[in-house]
Amino acid sequence: MTKNLRIRKTKLDNIDIRLIYALTADSRTSIAELARSLSMSAPSISERLQRVEESGILKCFTVEIEPKML
Repeated sequence: MTKNLRIRKTKLDNIDIRLIYALTADSRTSIAELARSLSMSAPSISERLQRVEESGILKCFTVEIEPKML
């Protein structure tokens, strides 16, 4: 059961959505690990990630700093 979600002009499928969720859990996850967890090849994941980034859905990968620890 694959649902497609259209955000503006970008069509996201179930794999794109799972990719985004995986990155929200840990934005430092490697392409290889994302590929394994989504049962796809690394080049396929890389292409999907690039498409989602270029569409503006993913704006940045951030680091959150705890000021008290500095």
